[in-house]
Amino acid sequence: MLLTAFALDHKIAGQVEPILYQVENFIWFTIELCLFYVLIRALPRSSHNLALFGAALYGFHPLAAETLNYALQRGMILSSVGVIGGLLVWIAWPRLLPVDFLILTPRVPKNDWDMFRIKMRPRISAVYRFFRGFPFPFYLIPVVLGMLAGPAALAFPLLLLAYICLFEGGAGKLRVVPSAAVCTVIWLGQSAVIGTHAGQALVPSLAYWSTQPWVVIRYLFAFFVTFPVRGVDGYLPFEHVWSPLALAGYAGLAALVWLARLISREPKWKLMAFGLWWFLASLVPFVLMPQRQPEAFSRAFLAMAGLVIIVVGAVSLLLGRVEVTAPGRLFVQFGTPVLAGAVLLACGVVTNERNKFWVTDEALWGDAVNHNPKDGYAVMNYGLTFMSSGAADVFGVRYSLGYDYLQRALKLLPNNAELETELGIACQQVGLEKDAEGHFRKAIASAAPPARAWSGYADWLFRHGKTEEAFKMAAKAQSLDSSDIGARKILMEINVQNYKWPAALQSANNVLTLDPEDADAQRGRNVALAGIAAVTSTVKLAKEEPSVDHFLKLSALYFQDGRFEDSIEACKSALKLQPDLAEAYANMAASYHTIGKTDEAIAALREAFRLQPDLDVVKNNLQYELAQKNGVR
Repeated sequence: MLLTAFALDHKIAGQVEPILYQVENFIWFTIELCLFYVLIRALPRSSHNLALFGAALYGFHPLAAETLNYALQRGMILSSVGVIGGLLVWIAWPRLLPVDFLILTPRVPKNDWDMFRIKMRPRISAVYRFFRGFPFPFYLIPVVLGMLAGPAALAFPLLLLAYICLFEGGAGKLRVVPSAAVCTVIWLGQSAVIGTHAGQALVPSLAYWSTQPWVVIRYLFAFFVTFPVRGVDGYLPFEHVWSPLALAGYAGLAALVWLARLISREPKWKLMAFGLWWFLASLVPFVLMPQRQPEAFSRAFLAMAGLVIIVVGAVSLLLGRVEVTAPGRLFVQFGTPVLAGAVLLACGVVTNERNKFWVTDEALWGDAVNHNPKDGYAVMNYGLTFMSSGAADVFGVRYSLGYDYLQRALKLLPNNAELETELGIACQQVGLEKDAEGHFRKAIASAAPPARAWSGYADWLFRHGKTEEAFKMAAKAQSLDSSDIGARKILMEINVQNYKWPAALQSANNVLTLDPEDADAQRGRNVALAGIAAVTSTVKLAKEEPSVDHFLKLSALYFQDGRFEDSIEACKSALKLQPDLAEAYANMAASYHTIGKTDEAIAALREAFRLQPDLDVVKNNLQYELAQKNGVR
């Protein structure tokens, strides 16, 4: 679902423009807020005003900015829409739907439209009753779509179980099984893919799991005290399962579970209990599967809805107690809107301050490094922002700064394939060509090297004249990632250099498929087309006007194109016109040598030498072929 949505955006935009992705994210977020309002309204002990406040709090809260500002987090938004939509369908279908759908019709028809409605009324009613009573779990449709967009929807079965236990008396808990089975199967498939391709980038399992209880407490704290939350979080995993904060996390998580069970027993606290269970359940998908970072506030996006429900439940309980007196009713009527507006205004101000870090990549990662200088990934990304803009700096200062930050990151992330690759590229930009190869080799030797490591090394090899090795590296990169433009461009350049025009044209078209404006690919395509046209025109001339010159030129073009048998046939055609043509025998020898026919190559060279003994190249090649043959024997 996520890839499909991005593909549609790219089709509409025609290029990678962030504004379209962000606008669509905001549209989906608005849909989510509307669904969330309806969901809160459908819960016990709620009201229109409370639901409106809850949806507004969810929308204005700074934690939402972490997800909305990052276009690639649309999967989190879509999966959250799926969870809330699925829960709404469960609550409403068919319990809150009318028993019958009747079209209002006049008793006495006055026109044809009235007659038509009277006639269609039984049919429409029958269709409505059929769908209302159809034994199909319609609530699973948004949930499955949400799972196909992101793993957060795995929390749905747990949320459904909490809803059944709290608001339906716990009867029919087995009704959770279908959603649990479907979500688990999809999640296992997603986790297998992540585990296979992310590999080295993931935090080690034990360190990740020992950190998660404390991270859950941090998410809870960040919701109520939003000021410490930064644009990019760089919390590091604990070194030991018995670290003090790890132990505090175990105790804190156990206390939250105990509190959720305690307040679940009291009817007036059930709305808050549901919010607390929602908060805990929504983090389960990210606790179970190790991620690249132990903490990311975007993972709390769906869980934040549970904390909003807790606030709504607490406000509902408080207002219920205050309204029993006249001053209390006056406060509810005039004071609560002011307080609600103040809370929302404060959230908006903090959100606005938070958004400032998202203006540029450099500001975002610079803030992350300032607040956590030991976060290797933040230091690496901060360095890459300097490297990416270094070409515009005529003094080379930004390249130097970027390289220094990458070196700092290497101390924090030793043997990291991605970082080694970036350092290899950076070394070339700061003039350390010899060091670049070492970094590329380390990246390729890692457990899960990225495609960029192979293509980066291929580029280095190609620029240092090691064409054969470069071709192998670029082909490997393309097999790992078909969207690697660097690998495609290197393959194109090598094919052009070797006069392999059809292959060069294919490589150039591959690049232009990803970037139609790439100047190098356009040049390569034009060169390949010119080469193909030259071969085609020469073939036509040789057929229409057979001559020694045409056949010799054709043999050379065929040789360049790797069509060695055709090159030999062209030489034979030339010899039919002029049997004493030494150049034809020399060209035949080159093709025979390339395809491994040593005896034929020697025979052709001897004939060329007989016809024209003063050709040094023929004499030298003949001596080489004889030496090779004697060496084999």
